[in-house]
Amino acid sequence: MEDIRAASARVYRDFSAASRRRDAQALAQLYSADARLMPPNGDVIEGNAAVLAFYCQLMATTKHTDLKYELLDIGAFGDTGFEAGRFTFPVKKPDGSTFLQGCKHLLVYKLVAGVWKVHIDMWSDSGQVQ
Repeated sequence: MEDIRAASARVYRDFSAASRRRDAQALAQLYSADARLMPPNGDVIEGNAAVLAFYCQLMATTKHTDLKYELLDIGAFGDTGFEAGRFTFPVKKPDGSTFLQGCKHLLVYKLVAGVWKVHIDMWSDSGQVQ
């Protein structure tokens, strides 16, 4: 069975790499079949096909390629894990300047065939960091 801390590091690494490649399919593969996304100011997105559609749309409309993560808390109980943290990414303004956007996130992991998959992904805007 994969250790929850190793899973967290893998998810961050793979999520960042897939974001840089603009690979929505690779992003969706990090999630369980019955995953839920809970984005800010939006409806709950349910199921892996809907997660894929969300990331396809996001990749078509935004370019967040330099994600930085900070892990605040992590743990596991049986086949359920959790993680709380922060992340930032650069945003380009219309005038060409950039700023760092901050977010908070909470992930719930589900153990699927010995591998931790993201089961619930909820994040919120923390505003401009820089």
